[in-house]
Amino acid sequence: MNCYFLTFGCKVNTCETASMQTMLRSAGHCIVTTPEEADVCILNSCTVTESGDNRTRAALRKLRRSYPDMLLVLTGCYAQAYPEQAESIPEADLVLGTKGRSRLPELLETWQQTHTPCGAVDAYTGHDTFEALPCDIMPDNTRAFLKIQDGCNQFCTYCIIPYARGRVRSRKKEDVVEEVRTLAEHGYQEVVLTGIHLSSYGLEWKDENGKQTEGLLDLIRAVHGVEGIKRIRLGSLEPRIVTEEFAKELACLPKICP
Repeated sequence: MNCYFLTFGCKVNTCETASMQTMLRSAGHCIVTTPEEADVCILNSCTVTESGDNRTRAALRKLRRSYPDMLLVLTGCYAQAYPEQAESIPEADLVLGTKGRSRLPELLETWQQTHTPCGAVDAYTGHDTFEALPCDIMPDNTRAFLKIQDGCNQFCTYCIIPYARGRVRSRKKEDVVEEVRTLAEHGYQEVVLTGIHLSSYGLEWKDENGKQTEGLLDLIRAVHGVEGIKRIRLGSLEPRIVTEEFAKELACLPKICP
């Protein structure tokens, strides 16, 4: 099938779109750059603001009017945070949240056989692990955005993110370094480390005394050592992590961009 992507929201969504594209290519599908070429459109949604929800629904309606026979897949934060609303949208044939994205090729294969609408949003349990999705190429970018962390434990009154992303989960340092090496082999010289709550990287990894065993600084040092990478950038950080010690450590790493 020819697959077209629409991505809304943050750089984490950009990373996840690239991963879904890698998965679909590996499953024998083609990634296309215009909806006119597509058999299926995957909308990777955002739900941080009400306008983000509205844009997603408007895009679904426009696609259905323009391409009545196209398979429309709704995935991302809006689908995860409001699964009942998402599954009730008549234009959405398949609905998949932010959990279990690795099932996307299987869901498309099932659709090809049955043409039956499907809601496949799984709720977060609080004991989930980081879902590491493959990614070798970032489309239309000269720098690579790499998701190293997901979820948030803050549960601020005004914020939907913990419900759309679950609790804090971090990607193993060894896996991150291996993917950075792969990106460097594909010609990327700059990598941006991103996450939903980047400052919480490694928060769930503790020793028997409850002390965090690895954190963001440990990962940055490891990525800094990858040959071929010349620039490292970070996504948004909370001020609490930018201590004097943290700043001094970063200042000693010449690949870190100001």
